[in-house]
Amino acid sequence: MLIKLYKNAYSGLPRNIWLLSFVMLINRSGTMVVAFLSLYCTQQLNTSIEQAGFAMASYGLGAIAGALIGGKLSDSFGYKKVQASSLLISGVVFIATSFINNFYGFCCSIFILACVNESFRPANTAAIAANSNSETRTRSFALIRLAMNLGWSIGTTIGGFVCHINYKLLFLVDGCTSLAAGIAFLFLKFSETKIVHHHNTPKNIVETKDISPYRNKPFIYFILGTLIYTFCFFQLFSNLPLFYKKGLQLDEFVIGIIMAMNGILIVLIEMLLVKSIENKFSKKRIIVAGTIGMALFYAVNSLYGFSNVLMIGFGGMFIITIAEMLSLPFMNSYYLGYAGKANIGKYAAVYTMCWSVGQILAGFVGSYIISHLGFMQLWLICCILSLVCAVVYYKVIK
Repeated sequence: MLIKLYKNAYSGLPRNIWLLSFVMLINRSGTMVVAFLSLYCTQQLNTSIEQAGFAMASYGLGAIAGALIGGKLSDSFGYKKVQASSLLISGVVFIATSFINNFYGFCCSIFILACVNESFRPANTAAIAANSNSETRTRSFALIRLAMNLGWSIGTTIGGFVCHINYKLLFLVDGCTSLAAGIAFLFLKFSETKIVHHHNTPKNIVETKDISPYRNKPFIYFILGTLIYTFCFFQLFSNLPLFYKKGLQLDEFVIGIIMAMNGILIVLIEMLLVKSIENKFSKKRIIVAGTIGMALFYAVNSLYGFSNVLMIGFGGMFIITIAEMLSLPFMNSYYLGYAGKANIGKYAAVYTMCWSVGQILAGFVGSYIISHLGFMQLWLICCILSLVCAVVYYKVIK
């Protein structure tokens, strides 16, 4: 019975989606730098928590630039060339960054790294849109996320071990896997498919043809809600590792295991979950439920002074993982309904930029709150903002 459920969940997905997932798995298996960037700054470069937040903000600024560049290049030159170039160049920059010891030089290098690395995302979204239809799009995004999170589990687990040896190895391993993914992408027989706009947009969306994303009011409202979501979500990769280290006093290896738990659960559950609920409930109800789940996660974290630290670590990660599985695959497939056939890259760029701005705010503002108020106050603020985001999504999504 279980085997049949998995078979149904994965059946019918196009070959190119599987190839994209394979490349993503290779790339994300070395994902260590972003997950441990705040720890790298405080432990290796001996910076303050606020300086670590500045480094995270530098990455976020570079990600915004990368999203703009990647979206435009994808619409102009095709998503295949952009993805391959991003992987290969970012691999080189990862390795080069490991040799920089000056903090401000490091931040400049991080900015360039993010610019190149994050240009991959709009092109990847365009590739998914081009190689899926209304019946397979949400599951296609879920499969890509599965590959990302399986790689994330591998990367963060190894990353926690690598930190014990030498923090600089984080950049070397991440760079090598990026190069390997880029080479694999070039050698795989990946045929670029023209993007076809399927006339099955969500009920609340009027056919926008090729209207600019900046003039599409319903899309902008959705993006504003997503900006709140991203600020809360990116605490997982900016300040949550610091919380585990300084707040819960956990070892780096244990931190790596807790972070890897997120990816492992997604690999085991997400495709089954998406398949079982996508036709039973509206995207609105699913996304709102996931956002409320994120609020619960931060409520649990705020109790760290009153409960077992491992229970908060592992229990909280379980909650946020379920919440993430409910929200993100459906958010990704939903916003593409706003785009026309010739500007998916631009809409993907704006969506990616939103996440990059959220990443900047999460690292910079979050670290400021921690330094001046403490972890508990940050988690309570994120809990309230998550509930506000749920209300926004409830009003905007039809």
